[in-house]
Amino acid sequence: MTTLKRSVVVCVLLSLLAVPALAQPGGQGNGDVDRVQQQDGTCDNSVANRDMIRDCDRVRDCDGTGAQQRGRGRGRGWGRRASWRAAQRDRQNQQLQDMGPLSDPEIEEVLYMRQEEKLARDVYLTFSDTWLADVFETIAASEQRHMDAVGRIIEAQELEDSVDEDTVGAFTDPFFTGLYTDLTEAGNVSYVDALKTGAYIEELDLADLALALDIVENTHLIQVLENLQRGSRNHLRAFVRYLAAEGETYAPQVLPQEDFDEIISSDVERGARRGRQ
Repeated sequence: MTTLKRSVVVCVLLSLLAVPALAQPGGQGNGDVDRVQQQDGTCDNSVANRDMIRDCDRVRDCDGTGAQQRGRGRGRGWGRRASWRAAQRDRQNQQLQDMGPLSDPEIEEVLYMRQEEKLARDVYLTFSDTWLADVFETIAASEQRHMDAVGRIIEAQELEDSVDEDTVGAFTDPFFTGLYTDLTEAGNVSYVDALKTGAYIEELDLADLALALDIVENTHLIQVLENLQRGSRNHLRAFVRYLAAEGETYAPQVLPQEDFDEIISSDVERGARRGRQ
């Protein structure tokens, strides 16, 4: 889908986000309840005080997808994890060397997705500052990994990066600049609105990735886009789960209801070995 067609869809759907939602006072749910790891591998992230989160000895890094990392120390298994990361980097570098030249339509999709992943990251970082809810900060870190994955393809293909400035809210394409403004304004109404905006962003990502996969033929690029899809599905599940904790429901605005229901009713998807998105 061209940027013009995408912009028409986005403008229509953004009008739906402008309706204020009823949020609990402060938008933070359970007040001073510690963030804890739950049995399903997710996190209860209802603490408003970020310093208290960072000082606790519990699992610190949870992006809402069930993938946690220990915040301190290099305990047992650290060496194995480091070796695994090194092997992953070597494998990725080899794949980038073997992927061959991309077609013009594939290049267009790569450059578009690079900015769309930055859009998600920037909006979530902004919400993190506004609402002091760690769910946005940690999912933003996941979006940074998505950005980096697309960025490695751009570098390997020796393309001009569509992200020439890494400042939050700064984009080379005015379409994304306007979309960033609209999305952050929609999510600044309340904490619940921010969660709904996050869910909408993940829906939009999934729809655009599906369109890209209809165009792309390069095997490695298909694999990257499918990994991004898995991450977006996990993030969508997370936002819907956090909304449920606030007593709110979310109705899909982009995806067909059947596709949305299938995602929400499914378990968290894990990637290779560690399940990081």
